[in-house]
This record gives sequence, structure tokens and C-alpha cells, in this order.
Amino acid sequence: MKPDLPNLEQMKDILDLKGVQVWDWSVPIAVIAGLLLLLLLFLIYLKFFRGRKSTEETGPPPTPLEEALSRLNRLVDSGMVEAGKIRSFYFNLSEIFRDFMEKETGIQANEATQEELRPLLKSTEELTGEELSDAFWFIELCDLAKFAKYTPTKEEWVRSVKVCRLLITSVATRREVKRRAGQTQPEVAMG
Repeated sequence: MKPDLPNLEQMKDILDLKGVQVWDWSVPIAVIAGLLLLLLLFLIYLKFFRGRKSTEETGPPPTPLEEALSRLNRLVDSGMVEAGKIRSFYFNLSEIFRDFMEKETGIQANEATQEELRPLLKSTEELTGEELSDAFWFIELCDLAKFAKYTPTKEEWVRSVKVCRLLITSVATRREVKRRAGQTQPEVAMG
């Protein structure tokens, strides 16, 4: 038995093949261009407008003293020492002191080694002899904890935080007195 196939005249739904057609790229290109434009506008918004607050809302930027004391308080409250993260604690403690000295006095404290920092601190004329001794002890203790895997005692830990706070407030106070007397201008650290 032969299958019932329609003859050629009855098959009107079969059409001849068309030639190769060229794709119309204008629509996909317009869509891609539109998406790129939206992305560009979004990035411009993020860069210039998002999170921007007026100076009235945010207030003046913190002074180097305020910033250093805030960072010091956050570090002490972080619980790093109690968690055994001694090395990280002293890296941060040293960084707070060095950042403050760089911003307040202009000395390049962040890039200086312990040996290079000693004469820089002496040159600031902002620290008394006893404070310089405390600063040298502080820097040495921080370096021992950071690089020699020395574990400071609880007394050394408490003293190092107190010394850091004392040095920061002493320098800031002396420089503020000099600024008010017109003897010095705030340093602007480059970088």
C-alpha cells in the first residue's frame, strides 16, 4: 500500500526558497548603544552625585587629632589583642601614630623605618625629651610586635595605647597653641 501523498498542484503551502537575506543590524546596534549610554549615565551618577552631601550636613572634615583619636578608640574596642591578633593590632597602632604625625607635622613618617623616624621626630620640636623617649620606646615596641613576633605583656599593651594617645594629643595641643599665636601653619602632607 502506497502512502497517500498529495500531488504537486495541491501543495500550495510549500514556497520556493528565497535567496540569502542580509541581517538588519540597526536594531541590535541601537539596543547596545542605548545600554552603553545608560551604563555611562549610571557611572556618572555614581561618580558625581551619589552620596554627595552638602558641607552643612557633614560638617567640616575631622582634624588630624580627631581622626587619630577616633581610629585609636575603634582599634582598642576592636578586641584584636584579646583575639590574639597582636601583630595586626600593632600594625594598626603604628599606622595611626605615623599617619597623625605625617598629617599634623608634615614629616614623612609612613615611609620611614624606625632608624629614619627617630631624627624626624627630633626635628619636629613638638615633643619634649621625655615624650621623645616614650616615642622611641613606642616605635620599637610596635616594630618588635610587627616584625619579630614579640608578644607584648598586658602592661606594655596598655602603656603603648596610652603613650600613643599622649603623643598625639601633646603634638596637636602644642601645634594648636602655635597656630593661634601665629607661629606656624598647618602642614599639608603630600600623597
